[in-house]
Amino acid sequence: LTGFLGFVAWASYIFVYTPLKKLTPLCTVVGAVPGAIPPMMGWTAAANSLDWGAGALFSILFLWQIPHFLALARMYREDYLNGGFPMLPVIDADGSRTSRQIFIFCLVLVPASLFPCFLGLSGRFYLGGALARVEEEVRGRIHRTLVHGRPQLRLMIRSLRSGRRILHLSRL
Repeated sequence: LTGFLGFVAWASYIFVYTPLKKLTPLCTVVGAVPGAIPPMMGWTAAANSLDWGAGALFSILFLWQIPHFLALARMYREDYLNGGFPMLPVIDADGSRTSRQIFIFCLVLVPASLFPCFLGLSGRFYLGGALARVEEEVRGRIHRTLVHGRPQLRLMIRSLRSGRRILHLSRL
């Protein structure tokens, strides 16, 4: 099972994601699939099953990759443009669609990050840290975006500095 998942990750990266990089901004979402499979491989190697725990790990890493890589692509927009890679930040000149995607994936990541707690896979320490991080973001960026609407959402990613902040937050 673990070897099969490794093959799926390798094949989807080489034969699906790599050719799409020069064709469509959806490559980021497609590339997040092989990027999120390795934790599932670890799970199946240890548990010899593909169950909810593996799905929880996959969903967290999959959802995390989108805002992380969109922030990177926004920071290096000119490089991707010059290289002929139609990443979302390249085709989204004002950053509004990129901001919206980052915001949506971050919102969905919140409940996904709590999923291991509800499955009994993590303890109170993880739950406390996850809830503190969620609360900090809700009070900050998410609250401002919901209260102030589209202008705040556009400002969230437009500048290089904001792209760096999102990148930094995505590593926490």
